[in-house]
Amino acid sequence: PELLNHIGRGTSQRVRLADGVYLTRHGIVFSDEPLSLEEYCLAVSRCTQIANACQWGLGDLIIFGEDHAEWGERYSQALEATGKSYDTLRQCVRTARAYPMTDRLPTVSFSHHREALAVPPEERRAVLEDAAAAGISSAALREQLAAASPPQRTVCPQCGHEW
Repeated sequence: PELLNHIGRGTSQRVRLADGVYLTRHGIVFSDEPLSLEEYCLAVSRCTQIANACQWGLGDLIIFGEDHAEWGERYSQALEATGKSYDTLRQCVRTARAYPMTDRLPTVSFSHHREALAVPPEERRAVLEDAAAAGISSAALREQLAAASPPQRTVCPQCGHEW
């Protein structure tokens, strides 16, 4: 929270994404200088990279915190400070645990990695590499994986009816 309190106060408290484009605690601030399409695209790319890194970072930090039981309640308070839902944090942790740093493909997003959790671990890298080569979105990857997996049958435990 302290870093976020500092971002946005004064020009030194902003993250420069491109010439004339700065990320603050509350969004983007543009300078008065004209912005080229090239600089705009660079800013979008860097902002996306930061967002992606934050999901990995939350997962990694929570895993690290779980290994420090001596922190007790302070660890829980840090999680509450994120303002993120339990499910969001759980997904960050689940994905970070499934992909050690050396197994993370930089050519696809955190969301791609999360979607690839639907396949067995030994198939994940190939799925991610194929997604990167095809240039598909994480949503398209989700759809592709769902179409490739057989529909799951549900069985009533009382009567045995399947649907």
